Amino acid sequence: MMILKTVAENFSKIDAIFAKHHPYECYCLVEMPLTKSNSNLHDWAIQQSTP
Repeated sequence: MMILKTVAENFSKIDAIFAKHHPYECYCLVEMPLTKSNSNLHDWAIQQSTP
């Protein structure tokens, strides 16, 4: 299992990468919306997910 933390806008980009490189025909990629977090995590995720 791999857990990736990013913003929702990156989901389709990640899906395209998985589709190209993952060996499974039907891999599992799930979006779990973040409804609550500490402010440090929220700020870090935004900063790390923005080019």
